[in-house]
Amino acid sequence: MTLPKDFSTVPKRLFSKLRNEKKRSFVYIDGKEAVKISQKSDLILSPSFYWVVKERLPVTKLREAKKLFSSVTEGSLPEGDYRFIGLQDSDDPHLFTIIAYDENKIAEKLENLGIRKEQVAHLFFVQSFLQCLEKPVIVDEKNAIDQSNGIIFNLPRNLVSEAVSLDTFLQCAQKVNAKSVHISFDRTLLAMESDNVLKISVALTVLAILFIAEAGYYWWIDRSLLRQNANIATHYRIPATGYQRKAVIKKLLRRRDRVAKQRKTFETLFHLPLESHETVEHFNYLKNKISLSIHVASQKRAQQLLDALASKITVLNSTFEKGLLTIEAKQ
Repeated sequence: MTLPKDFSTVPKRLFSKLRNEKKRSFVYIDGKEAVKISQKSDLILSPSFYWVVKERLPVTKLREAKKLFSSVTEGSLPEGDYRFIGLQDSDDPHLFTIIAYDENKIAEKLENLGIRKEQVAHLFFVQSFLQCLEKPVIVDEKNAIDQSNGIIFNLPRNLVSEAVSLDTFLQCAQKVNAKSVHISFDRTLLAMESDNVLKISVALTVLAILFIAEAGYYWWIDRSLLRQNANIATHYRIPATGYQRKAVIKKLLRRRDRVAKQRKTFETLFHLPLESHETVEHFNYLKNKISLSIHVASQKRAQQLLDALASKITVLNSTFEKGLLTIEAKQ
Protein backbone atom coordinates (compact mmCIF):
# COMPACT_ATOMS: atom_id res chain seq x y z
CA MET A 1 0.00 0.00 0.00
CA THR A 2 1.38 3.40 -0.98
CA LEU A 3 0.48 6.46 1.08
CA PRO A 4 -0.31 9.76 -0.65
CA LYS A 5 2.58 12.19 -0.90
CA ASP A 6 0.90 14.61 1.50
CA PHE A 7 1.15 12.03 4.29
CA SER A 8 4.95 12.01 4.07
CA THR A 9 5.11 15.50 5.62
CA VAL A 10 2.78 14.70 8.55
CA PRO A 11 5.48 13.42 10.97
CA LYS A 12 7.70 16.40 10.13
CA ARG A 13 4.90 18.93 10.73
CA LEU A 14 3.89 17.17 13.95
CA PHE A 15 7.46 17.13 15.26
CA SER A 16 7.88 20.83 14.39
CA LYS A 17 4.67 21.70 16.22
CA LEU A 18 5.65 19.75 19.33
CA ARG A 19 9.07 21.38 19.33
CA ASN A 20 7.58 24.89 19.09
CA GLU A 21 5.14 24.19 21.89
CA LYS A 22 7.88 22.99 24.24
CA LYS A 23 8.20 25.41 27.10
CA ARG A 24 11.53 26.74 28.24
CA SER A 25 12.63 26.31 31.84
CA PHE A 26 13.38 29.97 32.60
CA VAL A 27 15.30 31.05 35.73
CA TYR A 28 15.80 34.75 36.47
CA ILE A 29 19.31 35.62 37.70
CA ASP A 30 19.46 38.88 39.66
CA GLY A 31 23.23 38.66 40.15
CA LYS A 32 23.25 39.56 43.85
CA GLU A 33 22.81 36.21 45.59
CA ALA A 34 23.76 32.60 44.85
CA VAL A 35 21.15 30.62 42.93
CA LYS A 36 20.31 26.90 43.22
CA ILE A 37 19.44 25.33 39.87
CA SER A 38 18.16 21.75 39.97
CA GLN A 39 18.10 21.11 36.21
CA LYS A 40 19.49 22.46 32.98
CA SER A 41 17.70 25.78 32.49
CA ASP A 42 17.47 28.90 30.35
CA LEU A 43 18.79 31.85 32.34
CA ILE A 44 17.47 35.42 32.04
CA LEU A 45 20.16 37.82 33.22
CA SER A 46 19.25 41.05 35.04
CA PRO A 47 20.50 44.52 33.93
CA SER A 48 23.49 44.16 36.30
CA PHE A 49 25.12 41.85 33.72
CA TYR A 50 25.22 44.29 30.79
CA TRP A 51 25.00 47.93 29.67
CA VAL A 52 22.34 49.54 27.47
CA VAL A 53 22.67 52.61 25.23
CA LYS A 54 19.94 54.09 22.98
CA GLU A 55 21.24 55.98 19.97
CA ARG A 56 19.87 57.42 16.73
CA LEU A 57 22.20 56.44 13.88
CA PRO A 58 22.40 57.63 10.26
CA VAL A 59 21.49 54.14 8.97
CA THR A 60 18.28 52.10 8.87
CA LYS A 61 19.65 48.57 8.56
CA LEU A 62 20.78 46.61 11.61
CA ARG A 63 23.79 45.06 9.88
CA GLU A 64 25.07 48.55 9.01
CA ALA A 65 24.34 49.88 12.50
CA LYS A 66 26.39 47.06 14.10
CA LYS A 67 29.52 48.50 12.46
CA LEU A 68 28.98 51.73 14.44
CA PHE A 69 28.20 50.26 17.87
CA SER A 70 31.82 50.20 19.03
CA SER A 71 32.50 53.86 18.15
CA VAL A 72 29.12 55.05 19.51
CA THR A 73 29.74 53.51 22.96
CA GLU A 74 33.44 54.41 23.09
CA GLY A 75 34.22 56.33 26.27
CA SER A 76 30.81 55.71 27.87
CA LEU A 77 31.46 52.17 29.18
CA PRO A 78 33.83 50.83 31.87
CA GLU A 79 36.99 49.15 30.67
CA GLY A 80 36.33 45.71 29.19
CA ASP A 81 36.24 43.48 26.11
CA TYR A 82 32.71 44.20 24.87
CA ARG A 83 30.44 42.48 22.40
CA PHE A 84 27.22 44.02 21.15
CA ILE A 85 23.60 43.12 20.43
CA GLY A 86 21.40 45.59 18.54
CA LEU A 87 17.62 45.96 18.77
CA GLN A 88 15.96 48.23 16.19
CA ASP A 89 12.96 50.37 17.14
CA SER A 90 9.80 49.34 15.30
CA ASP A 91 8.54 52.94 14.91
CA ASP A 92 11.82 54.78 14.26
CA PRO A 93 14.18 52.82 11.96
CA HIS A 94 17.10 55.13 12.91
CA LEU A 95 16.73 54.39 16.66
CA PHE A 96 18.72 51.43 18.04
CA THR A 97 18.98 49.90 21.51
CA ILE A 98 22.59 48.74 21.94
CA ILE A 99 23.31 46.01 24.51
CA ALA A 100 27.02 45.85 25.43
CA TYR A 101 28.39 42.94 27.46
CA ASP A 102 31.74 41.52 28.52
CA GLU A 103 31.65 37.74 28.03
CA ASN A 104 34.45 36.98 30.52
CA LYS A 105 32.93 39.12 33.28
CA ILE A 106 29.52 37.46 32.87
CA ALA A 107 31.06 33.97 32.99
CA GLU A 108 33.06 34.90 36.10
CA LYS A 109 30.00 36.38 37.80
CA LEU A 110 27.87 33.30 37.07
CA GLU A 111 30.58 31.02 38.43
CA ASN A 112 30.76 33.13 41.60
CA LEU A 113 26.99 32.64 41.98
CA GLY A 114 27.50 28.88 41.91
CA ILE A 115 26.19 28.33 38.37
CA ARG A 116 28.06 25.68 36.36
CA LYS A 117 28.29 25.32 32.61
CA GLU A 118 26.28 22.08 32.55
CA GLN A 119 23.34 23.84 34.28
CA VAL A 120 22.94 26.39 31.46
CA ALA A 121 20.92 25.62 28.33
CA HIS A 122 20.70 29.19 26.97
CA LEU A 123 21.41 32.70 28.23
CA PHE A 124 19.18 35.71 27.61
CA PHE A 125 19.31 39.36 28.64
CA VAL A 126 16.13 40.64 30.28
CA GLN A 127 16.26 43.62 27.89
CA SER A 128 15.18 41.21 25.13
CA PHE A 129 11.84 40.70 26.94
CA LEU A 130 10.88 44.40 27.04
CA GLN A 131 7.37 43.67 25.71
CA CYS A 132 6.61 41.67 28.89
CA LEU A 133 7.31 44.68 31.14
CA GLU A 134 4.05 46.63 30.90
CA LYS A 135 4.19 46.87 34.71
CA PRO A 136 7.11 46.58 37.15
CA VAL A 137 8.11 43.04 38.09
CA ILE A 138 8.83 41.99 41.67
CA VAL A 139 12.00 39.88 41.65
CA ASP A 140 12.18 39.17 45.41
CA GLU A 141 11.50 40.86 48.74
CA LYS A 142 14.11 43.56 48.15
CA ASN A 143 14.41 43.96 44.39
CA ALA A 144 12.29 44.70 41.33
CA ILE A 145 12.75 45.65 37.68
CA ASP A 146 11.00 48.29 35.59
CA GLN A 147 11.48 50.06 32.27
CA SER A 148 11.70 53.67 31.20
CA ASN A 149 12.04 54.90 27.61
CA GLY A 150 12.53 51.31 26.47
CA ILE A 151 15.40 50.49 28.88
CA ILE A 152 14.95 47.93 31.68
CA PHE A 153 16.61 48.73 35.01
CA ASN A 154 16.84 47.47 38.61
CA LEU A 155 15.21 49.32 41.47
CA PRO A 156 14.39 48.66 45.16
CA ARG A 157 11.18 46.73 45.88
CA ASN A 158 9.81 49.46 48.19
CA LEU A 159 9.69 51.96 45.28
CA VAL A 160 7.18 49.81 43.37
CA SER A 161 3.42 50.06 43.93
CA GLU A 162 1.51 48.29 41.15
CA ALA A 163 3.54 45.31 39.94
CA VAL A 164 3.32 41.73 38.70
CA SER A 165 5.05 38.65 40.03
CA LEU A 166 8.20 37.13 38.59
CA ASP A 167 6.21 34.01 37.59
CA THR A 168 3.85 36.16 35.50
CA PHE A 169 6.82 37.75 33.76
CA LEU A 170 8.44 34.36 33.04
CA GLN A 171 5.16 33.05 31.60
CA CYS A 172 5.07 36.01 29.21
CA ALA A 173 8.73 35.38 28.32
CA GLN A 174 7.71 31.94 26.99
CA LYS A 175 5.91 33.69 24.11
CA VAL A 176 8.84 35.93 23.12
CA ASN A 177 11.23 34.84 20.39
CA ALA A 178 14.30 36.32 22.07
CA LYS A 179 17.88 35.98 20.85
CA SER A 180 20.12 33.98 23.16
CA VAL A 181 23.68 35.01 24.09
CA HIS A 182 26.64 32.67 23.88
CA ILE A 183 28.97 32.85 26.87
CA SER A 184 32.04 30.61 27.01
CA PHE A 185 32.72 29.18 30.46
CA ASP A 186 35.92 27.48 29.22
CA ARG A 187 38.47 30.22 29.65
CA THR A 188 41.48 27.90 30.31
CA LEU A 189 43.64 26.16 27.74
CA LEU A 190 42.97 22.45 27.16
CA ALA A 191 45.80 19.94 27.71
CA MET A 192 47.22 18.38 24.55
CA GLU A 193 49.55 15.49 23.82
CA SER A 194 53.22 16.36 23.42
CA ASP A 195 53.33 15.32 19.72
CA ASN A 196 50.41 17.58 18.88
CA VAL A 197 51.98 20.42 20.86
CA LEU A 198 55.21 20.09 18.83
CA LYS A 199 53.41 20.05 15.47
CA ILE A 200 51.24 23.02 16.39
CA SER A 201 54.24 24.92 17.73
CA VAL A 202 56.16 24.48 14.45
CA ALA A 203 53.16 25.58 12.42
CA LEU A 204 52.57 28.60 14.63
CA THR A 205 56.25 29.56 14.45
CA VAL A 206 56.18 29.53 10.63
CA LEU A 207 52.95 31.53 10.60
CA ALA A 208 54.42 34.00 13.10
CA ILE A 209 57.48 34.59 10.91
CA LEU A 210 55.30 35.15 7.84
CA PHE A 211 53.03 37.46 9.82
CA ILE A 212 55.96 39.50 11.16
CA ALA A 213 57.40 39.89 7.67
CA GLU A 214 54.03 40.96 6.25
CA ALA A 215 53.35 43.27 9.19
CA GLY A 216 56.74 44.91 8.73
CA TYR A 217 56.03 45.53 5.06
CA TYR A 218 52.61 47.08 5.73
CA TRP A 219 54.04 49.08 8.64
CA TRP A 220 56.59 50.64 6.30
CA ILE A 221 53.81 51.57 3.82
CA ASP A 222 51.63 52.92 6.63
CA ARG A 223 54.45 55.09 8.00
CA SER A 224 55.07 56.49 4.51
CA LEU A 225 51.43 57.48 4.11
CA LEU A 226 51.28 58.98 7.57
CA ARG A 227 54.36 61.10 6.93
CA GLN A 228 52.76 62.45 3.75
CA ASN A 229 49.52 63.40 5.50
CA ALA A 230 50.65 64.06 9.08
CA ASN A 231 50.37 67.82 8.79
CA ILE A 232 46.69 67.74 7.72
CA ALA A 233 45.04 66.35 10.88
CA THR A 234 47.46 68.02 13.30
CA HIS A 235 47.37 71.43 11.65
CA TYR A 236 43.58 71.63 11.45
CA ARG A 237 42.99 69.64 14.66
CA ILE A 238 40.52 67.29 13.00
CA PRO A 239 38.98 64.77 15.49
CA ALA A 240 39.39 61.05 14.84
CA THR A 241 35.76 60.09 14.11
CA GLY A 242 32.68 61.64 12.55
CA TYR A 243 30.80 61.50 15.85
CA GLN A 244 33.60 63.43 17.57
CA ARG A 245 33.51 66.06 14.83
CA LYS A 246 29.75 66.44 15.23
CA ALA A 247 30.16 66.83 19.00
CA VAL A 248 32.84 69.53 18.55
CA ILE A 249 30.70 71.42 16.02
CA LYS A 250 27.66 71.23 18.31
CA LYS A 251 29.71 72.54 21.24
CA LEU A 252 31.06 75.45 19.18
CA LEU A 253 27.56 76.34 17.95
CA ARG A 254 26.26 76.45 21.55
CA ARG A 255 29.18 78.70 22.51
CA ARG A 256 28.47 80.97 19.52
CA ASP A 257 24.81 81.32 20.51
CA ARG A 258 25.73 82.06 24.13
CA VAL A 259 28.26 84.75 23.16
CA ALA A 260 25.78 86.31 20.70
CA LYS A 261 23.16 86.50 23.44
CA GLN A 262 25.64 88.10 25.86
CA ARG A 263 26.73 90.60 23.22
CA LYS A 264 23.11 91.60 22.61
CA THR A 265 22.56 92.11 26.36
CA PHE A 266 25.66 94.31 26.71
CA GLU A 267 24.62 96.31 23.66
CA THR A 268 21.24 96.99 25.28
CA LEU A 269 22.86 98.14 28.55
CA PHE A 270 25.49 100.31 26.86
CA HIS A 271 22.84 102.11 24.79
CA LEU A 272 20.59 103.12 27.69
CA PRO A 273 19.29 106.66 27.07
CA LEU A 274 21.04 108.22 30.12
CA GLU A 275 21.04 111.98 30.55
CA SER A 276 24.19 113.95 31.26
CA HIS A 277 23.68 114.03 35.06
CA GLU A 278 22.75 110.33 35.30
CA THR A 279 25.56 107.88 36.14
CA VAL A 280 25.98 104.13 36.60
CA GLU A 281 27.20 103.40 40.12
CA HIS A 282 27.27 99.59 40.02
CA PHE A 283 27.22 96.89 37.32
CA ASN A 284 27.65 93.12 37.73
CA TYR A 285 27.12 90.24 35.26
CA LEU A 286 27.41 86.64 36.49
CA LYS A 287 25.86 83.43 35.12
CA ASN A 288 23.33 85.26 32.90
CA LYS A 289 22.17 87.46 35.81
CA ILE A 290 22.60 91.23 35.77
CA SER A 291 22.79 93.65 38.70
CA LEU A 292 22.72 97.40 37.85
CA SER A 293 22.48 100.63 39.89
CA ILE A 294 21.88 104.06 38.27
CA HIS A 295 21.63 107.57 39.79
CA VAL A 296 18.47 109.23 38.43
CA ALA A 297 16.63 112.45 39.30
CA SER A 298 13.09 111.17 39.89
CA GLN A 299 10.72 108.19 40.15
CA LYS A 300 9.32 109.07 36.73
CA ARG A 301 12.74 108.99 35.15
CA ALA A 302 13.47 105.64 36.83
CA GLN A 303 10.27 104.19 35.32
CA GLN A 304 11.29 105.39 31.85
CA LEU A 305 14.59 103.53 32.12
CA LEU A 306 12.83 100.41 33.38
CA ASP A 307 10.45 100.48 30.41
CA ALA A 308 13.40 100.80 28.03
CA LEU A 309 15.09 97.76 29.59
CA ALA A 310 11.97 95.61 29.89
CA SER A 311 11.61 95.40 26.11
CA LYS A 312 15.13 93.96 25.76
CA ILE A 313 15.82 91.82 28.86
CA THR A 314 13.80 90.17 31.65
CA VAL A 315 13.64 92.42 34.74
CA LEU A 316 13.38 90.33 37.90
CA ASN A 317 13.31 93.09 40.53
CA SER A 318 13.72 96.87 40.79
CA THR A 319 13.85 99.45 43.60
CA PHE A 320 14.13 103.25 43.70
CA GLU A 321 15.45 104.83 46.87
CA LYS A 322 17.14 108.18 47.46
CA GLY A 323 17.75 108.81 43.78
CA LEU A 324 19.26 105.33 43.17
CA LEU A 325 17.54 102.90 40.79
CA THR A 326 18.61 99.29 41.44
CA ILE A 327 17.72 96.67 38.85
CA GLU A 328 18.10 92.86 38.89
CA ALA A 329 17.52 91.11 35.55
CA LYS A 330 18.46 88.10 33.44
CA GLN A 331 19.02 87.45 29.75
